[in-house]
Amino acid sequence: MPKFFLLLALLTGCATSTSSLTRTPASATVQFVPGTGYAAAVTPFLESATTSIDIAQFNFDSKSAFTKSLADELIHIKQGFRNNPNFRIRVLLEAKLFGADTKNPATVAYLQQNGIETHLVTGLVVAGKQVGIEHGKIVVVDGHKILAGSTNWTDTSILRNNETNLIVDSPKFGATLGQYFDTLVQNSGVMHPSTTVDGNIQMYTDTAYFDSLIGFLKTAQSGDRLDCSMYLFNVNDKTDPNDRAGKIMSALIAAKTRGTNVRVMMETAAGSFGAFIVQANSLAAKQLLQGGISQVYFDLPSKISHMKFCVLTHGNMRSVSMGSSNWNFLDLDENHQLNWQINNAGAVGDQLFSFFDNIVKTEGTLQK
Repeated sequence: MPKFFLLLALLTGCATSTSSLTRTPASATVQFVPGTGYAAAVTPFLESATTSIDIAQFNFDSKSAFTKSLADELIHIKQGFRNNPNFRIRVLLEAKLFGADTKNPATVAYLQQNGIETHLVTGLVVAGKQVGIEHGKIVVVDGHKILAGSTNWTDTSILRNNETNLIVDSPKFGATLGQYFDTLVQNSGVMHPSTTVDGNIQMYTDTAYFDSLIGFLKTAQSGDRLDCSMYLFNVNDKTDPNDRAGKIMSALIAAKTRGTNVRVMMETAAGSFGAFIVQANSLAAKQLLQGGISQVYFDLPSKISHMKFCVLTHGNMRSVSMGSSNWNFLDLDENHQLNWQINNAGAVGDQLFSFFDNIVKTEGTLQK
């Protein structure tokens, strides 16, 4: 077992055998990082760097305790390689929308003062106006080790939320993300969709996620089970052919009609976005129930479930679709994102299902 994965297994309490890794026919390996296990994983992940670190985040709060320690860790790592001019740390942060301008500029200034390359970037820009954001949550170490999923670099997200992330080791994915970071630095105001496949894992940037998700949902058949958790599910009009969230709603209901056992959980009180989140998710819950999906849950009002994933169980095989995208028009059309699909996900699928099943049973409230 590679040294870093052994260290992560010890820190997160996972089994240290290689059965905790899902190995693909190609070169990629993948490991599930559940919930607040991200806090134990991220620092040693950064410390494993020998040539480079690339980071893209919606929010990086350098003034809260834990995330301040991450900023300090980056500075410490950079200083440790001060005699190596080829060692590079590059940090891309959302420029201004949805409160990012209250955290990220200060982080940029702090990192730049200590010699770290930083960039404030945007999502989609239309007619000179920024409408989208940088919403991916990505760390790439040495061009092949990737930590990505739903976790923002804020203390709330890392230490308290329900979150889901993956650690993937793949030179192929790393090369794609290196080019992706380059394109965001050069022109973040347009979408840069891409699909990269390594064995049974697919990686999607930006708008490439939507078609993959619809295809994933369409594979659900009679007798299968489909478990999804979504922070924001905002359907404007599911009969509108341009409403992608509406198409996801229709795909979920169609799966139920085919005989799939569908279970969905959504967020109910998401901090400063609470009122909008509750309104959107309440409407989505109503539409799911009307569509015949009876297993619709809200999480605890005191807990933020920031996860974005689906697990499809077919017999003893589980496949996974997960990442940074909410189901709303901004995330599906205008925001930079990183998402994954793993077919026959092995231990990762089982661990994600168990993680979600426990949350639903201990924190979920069935809607009627």
